[in-house]
Amino acid sequence: MDSSSFDRPFSETFSEDPRSLSFRQLVTVTSAPLFAVLDGSQFDDLEDDLADAGISSRSLFLDGGDIAMRRDGPWFVRLDKDHVRDHIERLALEKACVVFWAYPDGEEALWKHLRRLNKVRVATEKGGSRDAFEWVLFRHFDPNVLAQTLPAFDEVQFSRFLGSATVLFLPADDYAERPGWHKVRRARAFSTLPKGPLTLDAATMQRIRERRSGAIRQGIKRYIRTMAADQWPVSEQDIDTVVDRSEASARELGILSGENRKKWAWLDLVSDGNFGRSPTVRAHLQRPGADHDWDINTLISLAKKELNRDGR
Repeated sequence: MDSSSFDRPFSETFSEDPRSLSFRQLVTVTSAPLFAVLDGSQFDDLEDDLADAGISSRSLFLDGGDIAMRRDGPWFVRLDKDHVRDHIERLALEKACVVFWAYPDGEEALWKHLRRLNKVRVATEKGGSRDAFEWVLFRHFDPNVLAQTLPAFDEVQFSRFLGSATVLFLPADDYAERPGWHKVRRARAFSTLPKGPLTLDAATMQRIRERRSGAIRQGIKRYIRTMAADQWPVSEQDIDTVVDRSEASARELGILSGENRKKWAWLDLVSDGNFGRSPTVRAHLQRPGADHDWDINTLISLAKKELNRDGR
C-alpha cells in the first residue's frame, strides 16, 4: 500500500481515487463499529436532509447555542444499517464532507470523546508571552483541517486526538501530496491515553503553517499541470516561476481562498504575468467589497475567449 502524503508513520493512502471509496473496503480493514462525523457547513441543513432519508444524527455542539453555528457544525451518525451506510457513502463521494471513525468502545464513548475535541488549547503570542494559550474551535469534522493538522502532531497529541480509535478514514485532496482517501492510525499502542485537553504548542502551530503553505503550493502546481496539459507544454521550472509570481500578487491583492489562488495562477500562466501587473485588473480586484469568486471567474472566461481567438 502506498505511503501517505501525510509523511507520518501512522497514515497510508487507502485509495488514490477520491471517488472510489466503498464501505465494503472499510469493513475489510476493521472489525470495530464504524461512525461518521459530517461537516454541516457543506450542506444547507444536514440534520433535515438526513432525517428526510430516515437517518438519525446527533449534533456535537450543545443545544441552546447559536442556531446557525449548530447547523453548520459537526453531525454524528452511527453506521449500523445498510441504508445509512449507502446514503453516507454517496455523500462522501460527492465532496470532502465526512470523517469515518472505527471506535471499539462504542457510540457513547466516541460521542463524548469528539465533544471534548470541539475545543483545543492553541499557543498564542498575545500580550507578548510565548507561553500563552487560548481555547479555539477545532474543526475535527472537516477533512481538510485534519489533513493539515494531523501530520504536525507529535505522538502524544496524536494519541490524545485518536482516543480509543483503531483507525480513521478521510479524504485528503487539497492538502495532500498524494490526493485520495487516507487511512490514519497510530504507529504504536499507548499503555495509557494522555489526559487533559488536546494542546497545540507553538512548535506544532508552526509545523501546521508550514504544511498548509506547502500543500497549497502543491495543489496550485497540480492545477496548472492539469489546465495546461491539453494546450501547451510547460516545464516544472516554468510552473515554479508561475507559482512564485502568482502567489506574490495573490497576497498583495488579497486573493485568499485556495481555489481562487489556483485560478489566479492559471491566469498568470496564460497572460505571462500580465494580469498581475495590469493596473486595471489590480484596481478592480482591490476595490471595496470586491467579490474575488466572481471577478476571477470572469477573468478566466475572458482569457479563454482570447485563447480561442489565438487558436489554442
